[in-house]
Amino acid sequence: MSSAHRWLKLFLFGRRDAEILQTLAAEVASRCREAVEARAREKFGVMGIQQMRGYIRAQAAGIVRGEVDDLVDAGRLACEDRLLAEAWATERIIHAVIHDWFRVSSPRVASGAAA
Repeated sequence: MSSAHRWLKLFLFGRRDAEILQTLAAEVASRCREAVEARAREKFGVMGIQQMRGYIRAQAAGIVRGEVDDLVDAGRLACEDRLLAEAWATERIIHAVIHDWFRVSSPRVASGAAA
């Protein structure tokens, strides 16, 4: 099933399915975030935001895939929804990690610039 078909399925078959899928994606993101952040954080100092997004996405790929596979194996997620769940979880991780990086780094950057 293509990505467009999955989106169409979510649109046609209701908000409930989309909400369940988003809830599962949030659960995956929550479980994977720390491991992804630990892998990526040490490289952030020399990266722009687009590089950070790409690097986090690359680091998250295997971790998120494993968690989503576990949901499919447990019968909590349909196999055809796997890619959409992976994409949503990965985007949540990217947003959260970058948001936290700038929130925590901003005072250091500002104090370094003032010195």
